[in-house]
Amino acid sequence: MRILIIGKYPPIEGGVSSRTYWLAHALAKRGVEVTVLTNAFRVEESYREKLDLSDEETQKRFEGPNINVRSLNTPPPRHIPYSEAYVSCLVSAGLEIIGEKKYDLIYTHYLEPYGTASLFLKQLTGIPYVAQHAGSDIYRLLQSPELVRLLGTVLIRADGVFLSRSLKSLSNTLGLKTSKVHHIPRVGIPPEFSPEGEGFLFAKYGVSEPPKNIPLVTYIGKIGKNKSLLSLCKALQNTSSDFRLFLVTRIEPERVFAKFLLENPAFAEKVICPGFLPPWEIPRILRSSTLLAHLEHKFPIPIHSPIQPFEGIASGTPLLLSAEIHKKVGFSLPATKHLLNVVEDPDDIPALTGKIKEVLQDREKVKQNAARIREEFLSSSRWDTYVENYMNVFEKVTRKRRGFFRLAD
Repeated sequence: MRILIIGKYPPIEGGVSSRTYWLAHALAKRGVEVTVLTNAFRVEESYREKLDLSDEETQKRFEGPNINVRSLNTPPPRHIPYSEAYVSCLVSAGLEIIGEKKYDLIYTHYLEPYGTASLFLKQLTGIPYVAQHAGSDIYRLLQSPELVRLLGTVLIRADGVFLSRSLKSLSNTLGLKTSKVHHIPRVGIPPEFSPEGEGFLFAKYGVSEPPKNIPLVTYIGKIGKNKSLLSLCKALQNTSSDFRLFLVTRIEPERVFAKFLLENPAFAEKVICPGFLPPWEIPRILRSSTLLAHLEHKFPIPIHSPIQPFEGIASGTPLLLSAEIHKKVGFSLPATKHLLNVVEDPDDIPALTGKIKEVLQDREKVKQNAARIREEFLSSSRWDTYVENYMNVFEKVTRKRRGFFRLAD
């Protein structure tokens, strides 16, 4: 099978980019020939991962056997009013790629611009596509009166749709055929996320390695008002324990968090910040971490389900969660969810401080709990099953297409 994936990919940071990366490589290992078409090398510096493709190991991880990555690289010619013209450029690049080889299927994650480009390519080439939405597609873009008709059409015209289980009403509203609708596969984590293996190579990314036996508290992702990073810092500041705060993010100089670091130089000295890093570095980071903090609170997209806590669980890394995230994670952990470290409201600094003290003072017990949580998670959430769910849908769509052309012949 030959698949064209149109979507986010490193060096774009974030969960969807990471999921696309791991799925593409899993498909390639199964013998699928994968081409990724993306606008990743046009991503803003604010959301760009550090990626040195002149480094041999990085290049191997970026592409690898059976995977070819094609990205838009240059801005479009000047035109008024100016736009990045992502849809047009992706369609044009897609036509070039499809002209080089025959593809059985297009898979796209994110409706805009990638799903829209896939719709155009289907209309122009006849290649079927399978679409998967993100939370922002549903709760932001589809709410726009200027986008709803087109993006609704992207879902309606798709040959397969991966839809959140909670969006049955949307499916009914759009009139999606039940034969085309598939639930987004339940979470699966690649085997690279494991307690066994190398730790993070701090020097490779120009940051100092923390002293041995000093707890490393890790935060991964964008800095936003619903991520509670500032609350985490204030709570850490209140503890008497020594620590290092490892931030896999970009600190914008004009933002509130940057101001906090300037006003608290002693705390800033305990911060290690290499910037955004590619997904294959995350397993090493988690192995090196004492605690992974994911304190998302009052997030505006109800179906947002971050994969990061599960990556921590698979790595055997203890978690510090908000109640909001605990609710989302706990459905996979009926027997051990009570062992997770949870704070009801991350903005309650005394409560958050108390929970951090509790965790850091009994690290051995917390680590043992993390091992029990991991064991339960892996007993029911298997990566091979996760990938197989995608493969089954892809094969169903391509079989249907082959049958159509036999009938047409």
